Amino acid sequence: MANSISVISTHKNLAEKIKAIIEEMQENIDVYTATLDEAVVLCESLLKEGTRVFISRGGNAKYIEKRLGCAVVDISSNLSDYLEAFECAKNVKGRVGIFSYEKPLEDLDAVGKLMGIDMKQYTFIDLDDAGRAVEDAAGDNIELGIGGIVTGKIAREMGIQYIVIDSSRSSIINAINTAKKLLQAKEEEIRKAENYKIQMENYKAILNFSYSGIIAIDENCIVKAFNPIAERLLGIPAEEALGRDVMEVLPDSRLTSVLDTGLAELDQLREINNRMIYTNRVPICINGKVRGAVATFEDVKKIQENEYEIRRRLYDKGLVAKYSFSDIVGNSFAVKQAIEIAKSYARTPSTVLIQGETGTGKELFAQSMHNYSERRGKPFVALNCAVLPKDLLESELFGYEEGAFTGARKGGKMGLFEAAHGGTIFLDEIAEMPLSLQAQLLRVLQEKEIRRLGSDKIIPIDVRVIAATNKSLEVELKEGRFREDLFYRINVLKLSLPPLRDRKEDIIEIGTHFLRKKFTRTYSKNQELWRNILVNLREYPWYGNIRELENVIERLAVIIERGILKTGNCAAIIKEVLGFNPMPQKNGTEHKRDEKSEVYNALVECGWNRTEAAERLGISRATLWRKMKRYEIGT
Repeated sequence: MANSISVISTHKNLAEKIKAIIEEMQENIDVYTATLDEAVVLCESLLKEGTRVFISRGGNAKYIEKRLGCAVVDISSNLSDYLEAFECAKNVKGRVGIFSYEKPLEDLDAVGKLMGIDMKQYTFIDLDDAGRAVEDAAGDNIELGIGGIVTGKIAREMGIQYIVIDSSRSSIINAINTAKKLLQAKEEEIRKAENYKIQMENYKAILNFSYSGIIAIDENCIVKAFNPIAERLLGIPAEEALGRDVMEVLPDSRLTSVLDTGLAELDQLREINNRMIYTNRVPICINGKVRGAVATFEDVKKIQENEYEIRRRLYDKGLVAKYSFSDIVGNSFAVKQAIEIAKSYARTPSTVLIQGETGTGKELFAQSMHNYSERRGKPFVALNCAVLPKDLLESELFGYEEGAFTGARKGGKMGLFEAAHGGTIFLDEIAEMPLSLQAQLLRVLQEKEIRRLGSDKIIPIDVRVIAATNKSLEVELKEGRFREDLFYRINVLKLSLPPLRDRKEDIIEIGTHFLRKKFTRTYSKNQELWRNILVNLREYPWYGNIRELENVIERLAVIIERGILKTGNCAAIIKEVLGFNPMPQKNGTEHKRDEKSEVYNALVECGWNRTEAAERLGISRATLWRKMKRYEIGT
């Protein structure tokens, strides 16, 4: 393997001089001796072995460069190199010949005249031509020749005295330094070429393996890139698009508009070839000037399929919110107000505290807020703080490293806060969280970072916290079971959910919804019976709220399937199941309130079809109309 820089000396004396200088400079440079054609053969071999820059002298340097086209630094000669030879030439009575490669040396004629030397310059272009030049000089009867080693050897063979011009120390050092700079420049050029090649390969990989269609045009609207996805989505082969004006390929393309305005057009929906496309178009700007434009686009159907698959996989992991506000059943003022408040909270990043009795739908509201927020589509992680012991709760929330405790999973485990990164974590029954863990939770809320058990590494997180409780945290605070600082940290936005007994007008709608979803057959066969049941169920206090209502309906459904419960004994069966009398005496006000709810619920269930609602209530359309007017329903 040859060195990156090699010297091709024209004679041994010069080679030894150069070697000594190289040793002084502590450079890693090889020195060889060869001239003209012999030097060319040597350099061809050295190029194959890794030499990138050559150093040679005079005609030899020019000859190598001309024949091989490689980088050659000339150990240049100057007037000072000729002065010693000219001093000797002053004593010569005859003519003096100056030999040089390709062209005469400037200023030598003027110096010769000043020194009183009768001289003539001779040039040559190769070894044969060098012999011819010496023969011409001999024909001119020169007494002394001055020049390089090639013509010197020929002149001596012809009996002509000859002085070989030596290269000065400074010329050799300058040539070495120039060669080093040239090598550095060539290596930088090679590095840039390699980087460019890598960039081009990356560019090809991005184009060929991107899931998006990509089209790029230059400043003249000529298509420069057209990847396989673009071919498939647009039905146009790349060879028919590349090198053509984009308006010829896609007459309705807006890439030219982006090129003209220099403004990006993002998140656009367009229909192309009966296919809905989602596209982004951006200008390519170099030094503040628009030099082209790029469009990326995807099949909307494919995006939807991918989104579905992602959601399905997240659902498999339990990290997705299934419910939205449309899943919350009820038209009472209380529940509508709760929904409106929850929607306004959903739009903020602040912590939310949901307070409500057991069975009021706290997680339903939490999931709905998540899906209504900017974090929808991101993880939704739920944890009931009451179901796990302290040690297990801590590891579930914050995760752990391998070996953190006996039985720790190999490789460790991600905690729920990490799993919820970018999304929402729902902490149900937060009042049951141990005080020691409350302190850790407070730190997470303040610093927005967690540390796994057994680790000293801090992990930043971006999680929105929604907490819930069926207890009064104010009471827990006074009793010393809940931290004051954590209370004020989570009680930023408070949402109170109404108990079912405060929204009894929703019972029929909630019950009907549950029956249609879970007991479709039983409900469709016994609609009138179920209506009587739901009317009677409005009298119960429902301390277990919606969850208790659903359990009771399920119990009654089993009884109905057995044929035990009939319209005639409806009240008796309900009394037996629930242990209360569903038909207490009511005063006039209560009766009016219940009648109004009954009329309203019948209309809702029948889609506001008055004929069907009247039939369900067992009254005429005229009577229904009078009741609607009396209670101001739908008027």
